[in-house]
Amino acid sequence: MILGVPKMEIPSTVCDTCLIGKQPRNAFSSSTTHRSKEVLNVVYSDVCGALEVRSLGGKKYFINFIDEFSKKILLYLINAKSEAFDMFQKFKVLVEKQSGKSIKILRIDGGGE
Repeated sequence: MILGVPKMEIPSTVCDTCLIGKQPRNAFSSSTTHRSKEVLNVVYSDVCGALEVRSLGGKKYFINFIDEFSKKILLYLINAKSEAFDMFQKFKVLVEKQSGKSIKILRIDGGGE
């Protein structure tokens, strides 16, 4: 189909490793066993950084909080990972005051922040 490309011969046998590598995976379940029924039941958080380029305020890291029910995301810029707990406390006060509910579960990736 393309001029100048040599014709390729298709091998008559395929190695076992190639077959295993091309095996399809089972699809992920479209529904999980547990989903939040209201705001702040489950909140996910992660600290990201150190970023190569600092923010305009000179920050190298950020921490995000995601509510599973509403999908609302709050992001805070921080100087160091050690500020993560302080930012969580600020986030907790803010969202609990706004919603009138309390955080039930905080899920993190176990990164040690």
